[in-house]
Amino acid sequence: MVCFDIIFRNPAIDLLENHDVDSIVFPTAWMDTLPLLAAIQFHSAFAAGASVNLLAANIKKSESKFHGSGIYSPKGYLDFYYSEDNVGRLLIAEIPIHDRKQNSYPEPNILTEENNLRTSNDSFQSLVFHDLYNFVPLFDIQGNKTICHNNLCCSLTYEKKTDTYELFAFGAFDGLHHTFEGTYYIQVCILLKCKNSNLTSCGEPEENSITFFKQFQIEGTFNTSYIYPEILLANSSNFLILAAPNTWIYNKGILQSETQLEYPVVSAAMLARVYEKDHILISDKNPTRRIHYDFTTDQGNPMLPERIFIIFYKFLSAVSNYIRCLL
Repeated sequence: MVCFDIIFRNPAIDLLENHDVDSIVFPTAWMDTLPLLAAIQFHSAFAAGASVNLLAANIKKSESKFHGSGIYSPKGYLDFYYSEDNVGRLLIAEIPIHDRKQNSYPEPNILTEENNLRTSNDSFQSLVFHDLYNFVPLFDIQGNKTICHNNLCCSLTYEKKTDTYELFAFGAFDGLHHTFEGTYYIQVCILLKCKNSNLTSCGEPEENSITFFKQFQIEGTFNTSYIYPEILLANSSNFLILAAPNTWIYNKGILQSETQLEYPVVSAAMLARVYEKDHILISDKNPTRRIHYDFTTDQGNPMLPERIFIIFYKFLSAVSNYIRCLL
């Protein structure tokens, strides 16, 4: 398994669910894509969500944002390396042996209307890597927020250590994501630091933060069990770092800090993959709308014109992924 294989059902999920794989060696050419897909961020999230050991070896071309390698377990990182220079490092760690069947993808806790989920009246929209998210700002030092998008509702309970001038927001997205590595369906609940004090900057790539959180808890009404939890921090040099394994916990669609995180927060999120919807939804010219297309006949087989389109599109995606991995 290499590069963007980790994004899609095959081969990633096939290896885990049909071949009882509990540890994966993962060579990659992975370019950081904030706020959700920095290398150390998503690779550690995949290990936690999939309950698998992941040994991720990234190329080192920091000037192009290709950096970040690590050894990750279901409970968090065992070791990782992330730097701005082009000097590599050998990582060594003792990985746990575990029965993945006992820790396979758990069904998420589905929130219901009884939870009184209602979007706050101060909601706004902003782009996150070309996708239009719904957000609510976090102006207060502590509080509870709820935000919904399509069929997903996300709730947040939080408390900052101190009030700062930095703007944070809490967002939700439920839809098809179009990007270089392919087109795939995601559901996201995300707490993030905005680039500046403008609401429209929420969702732009950000690596700096001085805001500590005493605690937070994120929940979502995900309709899939393929959920990948991630927490990204900034150290004293404003350099990206992962939260220590003993400071957070993830269980069935709930991500929460157990203690005050040791560094300021850049983002905390749950990124869910709805693999079965990857090919059934095509965007029109309006970025706020999505149109569903059923590419199957009554017998469940793709109709000929759409079948040709799907094959051609997958071919182009595969070629582009291969070229990117060679960079």
